[in-house]
Amino acid sequence: MAINHIGSAVGHQPGRPAASSPDGSNPSVWGVSPTAIPPARARYFGPSISCVAIDYTSLIPTSWPRRPGIDPGIAPNAARTIHELAGAGLRLVLTSVHDRDLAPALRAAGIGELFHMIVQPRTVGAGKPSPLVYSRIITAADCVPGRVLSVGPGITNDVTAPQLHGLRGVLLPRFDIAYPPLIEDLPQIRDLSVLPRYLGRQATGRSDAGGQP
Repeated sequence: MAINHIGSAVGHQPGRPAASSPDGSNPSVWGVSPTAIPPARARYFGPSISCVAIDYTSLIPTSWPRRPGIDPGIAPNAARTIHELAGAGLRLVLTSVHDRDLAPALRAAGIGELFHMIVQPRTVGAGKPSPLVYSRIITAADCVPGRVLSVGPGITNDVTAPQLHGLRGVLLPRFDIAYPPLIEDLPQIRDLSVLPRYLGRQATGRSDAGGQP
């Protein structure tokens, strides 16, 4: 399956200092550690999700400070999770705040053929939290909005704004973004690798190039 580049959404706000960024994840700033989705919420999300829209930032090492123009590549554990999600039969959509070509990084990680679509600002004509972005994600998902789960580090861009458009959202905090105390009220995961388990869609093995188990 060839990747369909449909532009990215300008999501969280890169480059802002951790202490002043409203969408971020610095436990030393907001005083609590990121928590996993409670089991009850996990059961709620899992059975009905058929598409996951993942922000590109969720694929890079969480310990890597975000710097404009520098891409550290995709973390090996994130690549394994993408294979697991695709192998479980989920449709995957990648969103990005960047307009640069992400295909080389995806190919290098061995996941270049697993995303049904890449959503970037250059083709959508707008960025998160524009309704155009979530509309494009829903189109790519080819299902009702309530069966789409948005995953990313932005409280507004990846959780609450998607919810306004009928999608579901899970926060994946980063250390270099400061979050307000109320973050503990949001569904969130510590690491992308736990997502398949919470979705209840554990794959039995690596998927093939077409994303089928």
